[in-house]
Amino acid sequence: MNPARRFIQYWKKFGFFNILRKLAYRFVQWVGLLFRFVRRCRFYFRTQSWIRGVGRGIVIRGIGNHIKFQYLTYLYENVVIEISENARLQVGNHFTLSYGGIIACHHSIEIGDYVMIGEYTSIRDTSHNYATEGIAFMAQQDVSLPIKIGNNVWIGRGCIIFPGTIIEDGVIVGAHSIVKGHLKGNNIYAGAPLRLVSKIYTKDESGNAPVLL
Repeated sequence: MNPARRFIQYWKKFGFFNILRKLAYRFVQWVGLLFRFVRRCRFYFRTQSWIRGVGRGIVIRGIGNHIKFQYLTYLYENVVIEISENARLQVGNHFTLSYGGIIACHHSIEIGDYVMIGEYTSIRDTSHNYATEGIAFMAQQDVSLPIKIGNNVWIGRGCIIFPGTIIEDGVIVGAHSIVKGHLKGNNIYAGAPLRLVSKIYTKDESGNAPVLL
């Protein structure tokens, strides 16, 4: 069908205003693609990682030498990533960090594949010391411990992941949990303080296939 005939059909079907509305919508889509490309370029400049999804309002503090995000990474709007020059931040494929999430890496954070992290969750591998008497907490030396998050992990909204935390494969962490220590795989944890809620899979009566609890 030639363009003139198609335009006439659209005119008859939708009217002049709707044609303008659709054209404006297409134009906004094209502009949005351009802005998304610019955001991806900016992210690459700071991290040397070319990723698929970079939302608006993302803040990147610092510039690192050992930062790697795999391509299938999605960072939603208003995410904050704070990195030190010699920090080691490694993120696997199919990683999603939702709205307002924070990753602060000054030592070492390793995140596996197929990891989902809910909005406003904070992952920090460094905190202030408080053991020296007579010195304000904010003036004391930082304490850093590596964080490791395995594959197929789902961390809910508003959690805090403390330095030194290890989360094994196949773990679910409930919303608003305070996470510290070693979380064994194939379990659901939740709470403040954190506690084991249940296992995710168990064998059925035949003893073969795993069943979701």
